[in-house]
Amino acid sequence: MASFAVKALDHVVLTCKHIPKTIDFYTTRLGMKHETFGHAGQQRHALTFGSQKINLHQSGAGFETKAQNVQPGSGDLCFITKHPIERVLTTWQAAGVEVLEGGKVVDRTGAVGRLRSVYCRDPDGNLIEYVEPTPSPLLPIQKGFRGGFLFFAHQIFQGLELRVRDSSSSRRILLLQDVQSRFHLDGRPKTFGDFGS
Repeated sequence: MASFAVKALDHVVLTCKHIPKTIDFYTTRLGMKHETFGHAGQQRHALTFGSQKINLHQSGAGFETKAQNVQPGSGDLCFITKHPIERVLTTWQAAGVEVLEGGKVVDRTGAVGRLRSVYCRDPDGNLIEYVEPTPSPLLPIQKGFRGGFLFFAHQIFQGLELRVRDSSSSRRILLLQDVQSRFHLDGRPKTFGDFGS
């Protein structure tokens, strides 16, 4: 086992047949930003989003450090959008982007859990997936909470978002928004706080 751990992903590299065409697609269709870096005589291009980026390599160009078998169109990338996935879908459709999987939103599972996804291909044929994470089913824990008015509260507990609200049956229900396998309930955790009287 390694004596170190990975903190985050900094960048990936895509090999392109035509970098300007790739830049245009990723900035106008995928919402990324273009930046240049390097030194005079060897200007390089990247696409940025959040705190990550995609460096672009021109197919056939010589780079000292590169993947062994570079080939345009061999990538399969998944991006998390800031907006509802339907917004991505309608934007792509309006721009004439071919949406795969029947041109609709589909359910998938990724590193962050359940996803709602749309797929397309970039100019080189790389598979592009845009996703909107979906909350896991809300797990009701009825512990005698009472009340008859709508009440919303948010509390952070061990990195999980807890939501408290009144139910239509006038009982306050504690809703734990997380996957059961990631958080095991053993009675009512003392640190939840007392939301009802």
